Amino acid sequence: MKKSDLRIALIGAGGIGKRWVNAIQKTKSVILSAVCDKDDGKAHGIVGLFKQCSVIDDWKKAAASQNVDAAIIALPHALLAPVSKEFLKNKKHVLCEKPGGTMPEEIAKNITLAKKNRVRYM
Repeated sequence: MKKSDLRIALIGAGGIGKRWVNAIQKTKSVILSAVCDKDDGKAHGIVGLFKQCSVIDDWKKAAASQNVDAAIIALPHALLAPVSKEFLKNKKHVLCEKPGGTMPEEIAKNITLAKKNRVRYM
């Protein structure tokens, strides 16, 4: 791992999460450092494909981890905004699957939080 590498946590190891795994494998300077999913088997299946990657059993622990710089949030719609918010509060960059949340207001609050903490929220 180089100092410039971006350490990613994948939150959600289902269908969309697996698509992100393929993209991460093809991207230089990006390291999958953690996977979190309520289905432990899915998370462990992905972790086995990467060096220096571990299963984290709670997305709040992943958000607080010093080994995570950014997160890909690939969860059901109702969880997208609250989980993204936790990562943004911890000054982590976030790539959130669409639609980003169930209410425009929660997405707007996340945008404001990202600006305040000088992190990217996409």
